[in-house]
Amino acid sequence: MCPRCGETKSLGDFGKDRSRKSGLSSWCRACNVQHVKEWRAQNPGHDKRLRSARIARGPSAVPRTCRTCNKEKSAAEFYRDYGCADGLNIDCADCCRDAAARDRREKPAIGRTASRKWKTINPDKAKQDIAEYRAANRERISQKSREWRRANKKRLQSKERRRLVRNRAQICAKNARRRASQRKATPPWLTAIQIAQIAEFYEIAAARTVQTNIVHHVDHVHPLLGKNFRGLHVPWNLQVLTDDENRRKGAQFVEDAA
Repeated sequence: MCPRCGETKSLGDFGKDRSRKSGLSSWCRACNVQHVKEWRAQNPGHDKRLRSARIARGPSAVPRTCRTCNKEKSAAEFYRDYGCADGLNIDCADCCRDAAARDRREKPAIGRTASRKWKTINPDKAKQDIAEYRAANRERISQKSREWRRANKKRLQSKERRRLVRNRAQICAKNARRRASQRKATPPWLTAIQIAQIAEFYEIAAARTVQTNIVHHVDHVHPLLGKNFRGLHVPWNLQVLTDDENRRKGAQFVEDAA
């Protein structure tokens, strides 16, 4: 029975309290919440003043015991939390990371919802964080992307087929524009040997795709539709790149991309 509201409730309606013999709080959760609200209303600004004082004092360097694993650890193994009395989280960093990983694994929808909500409220900060992370982890992201594509070939093929069906008209128009720009970029004075050399680049790309099991493309060193200039569809303007390298380069000259 909760002595504050006088109601008899199940044990699940009472919070934990290790200082008591039963291990449960004497008041039910609802009464505890109501008490905290009333106290904060009577003491406005107390939490802010307390937090400011703790921030100015800094976190304690005294070793403490983690609430979850019950192991005594140094202060350096705890995250900062100025909402707590000593400026440190009640759980150690390892337990916090394990709990976060477990929540992401067992409740992925909650994490995605919270992430989308935060990005909606802070769009500029979200874009900045993403740009900084990609700049600092470019090679790692590329490696993970390549590994994922290799492990999900059938899934990607199915996705590409669905995309072709949904956007058939737009894709046909894009391919027509590409062919037209390539025809315009092909000089009429090319010799038969030079035309054969162009075909040889595409044969090399196809052979490397079969040999390495990694998709290769023929790329124009100077793009046909570059920003400041347009290259030609000639043998000395062609090179063979992997799909990942070609996507990274985009419609840029090598020096501009670097």
